[in-house]
Amino acid sequence: MIFLYFIFYFISIIFYYFGLNYIASVIMIALAIFIYYLEFKNSRRIVNIRGFFALGFIGGFGISLLKLSNMSKEYSMLTVVTVFVAYYSFYLGTLLEKKFFKKNIRKILNIKKIIFKNKIYKFLHKYFDCRILLYCIILVSFIAFLIEWYVLKFIPILSLNIPHAYSTFHIFMLHYITTLFIFTPSIALVNFYDTKNYKGKDILKSRFDLIFSISYSIIMSIILVSRAQLIMSMLLLIYVYFILYNNMILIKNKFLKSKNSIVKLVFLCIVLLLFLFIYKYITIHRAHSISYLNNIYDMKNKNIPIFLARPYTYIANNYENLNNMIINHHRFTLGRKILFPLWTLTFVKKFFPLILTQTDYFIKYELTTTTFIYDFYYDFGLVGVIVFCFLVGYVFKFFEDLVYYILDKKNNKAQSVLLYKKYKYIIILFSLLSYYMLFSFFQPYLSLTDSWVYIIFLLFIYVFSLIIF
Repeated sequence: MIFLYFIFYFISIIFYYFGLNYIASVIMIALAIFIYYLEFKNSRRIVNIRGFFALGFIGGFGISLLKLSNMSKEYSMLTVVTVFVAYYSFYLGTLLEKKFFKKNIRKILNIKKIIFKNKIYKFLHKYFDCRILLYCIILVSFIAFLIEWYVLKFIPILSLNIPHAYSTFHIFMLHYITTLFIFTPSIALVNFYDTKNYKGKDILKSRFDLIFSISYSIIMSIILVSRAQLIMSMLLLIYVYFILYNNMILIKNKFLKSKNSIVKLVFLCIVLLLFLFIYKYITIHRAHSISYLNNIYDMKNKNIPIFLARPYTYIANNYENLNNMIINHHRFTLGRKILFPLWTLTFVKKFFPLILTQTDYFIKYELTTTTFIYDFYYDFGLVGVIVFCFLVGYVFKFFEDLVYYILDKKNNKAQSVLLYKKYKYIIILFSLLSYYMLFSFFQPYLSLTDSWVYIIFLLFIYVFSLIIF
């Protein structure tokens, strides 16, 4: 596969430098889709790290080769090489992990359960369960929102004609807790899957939890006027569903070939239309006029409609920012940018802001998103991209293999139930990492404070459940 990647990437770039942008773009996008297809065919995993990174990062780069905006500049050879080695190094990291995982999986899963035998543990063990954990998260998230509302004296959805209401509705550190609602649908689905073999009250409670969590997440996204939170919460839910029910034949047989398949398809279409309506509603309430957005996007063809110009710019401009940084940035900051969340969480940023001040290499002030590898290069150049992409490939693939091993149908039933109860919240962490891979064209997620908070939170509920349950 690596050989095919090298050949077709090279061909696409040749077309690009000869000015045949559309052909170059089609080849690059087709390459990304083909890599995902090969990964799915070989692993039978709908959600897989290597395929998602190809779709997000290589596919996004292919779209950027179209050069439809006046902001677009010709990519330097170093930018082209950097994008190439990012996926190449990432892939090598996943190959090394595969050998390690097969040799050490038994040792990894045989780590003894930590139990604190004291009064607090006994109380939690007796009165805490997965449902209480879910509703505690919902309650904490809602209380954090109420505090922000009380302090800031406004709610984004009720603040008409304020373009940046969402970004200003933010209390330092507290807002990360407010946005934890994005995980509640996924947690509810994981708990629902845990009770699939039960009947009666347990399954009814789990279904109620799932419906309530999804509704709460959507309502909070609307209140905060946040498309990102809406998309993230729903995609994480979908990822977890496909991870848990990872069998296309099962989906075809139970969904498409069932007696009520037409009814189910109609229901899905209604859900999709409802989602699009909510997304449109949130977009309108962000109070950005079409003329304002068109001025930002600055398309070469002014007749391109806004619903095409928006997604194109959201993808392509990130690579323009990356290229601009690679051309102009020559003093590497040796970890200062990658570790920015550490400076935030330890309040160093609050007390020593001047030490952390860095040059931004953005084409336009309003378009500040970059790519997954932006900060790797910013801190350590091409070497940083190679090393960190290799490590990301290794670590992310480990979580993928761990999750699918836990859900492997080849395990006996007793072992499967035990493994799932012990490790089930790792599934949500893996779905989050998969989300970062699919949207790798957009942000340097691993150097964002909210990413650190989300990963720490998911690790916390995993360890907490391991101890208590």
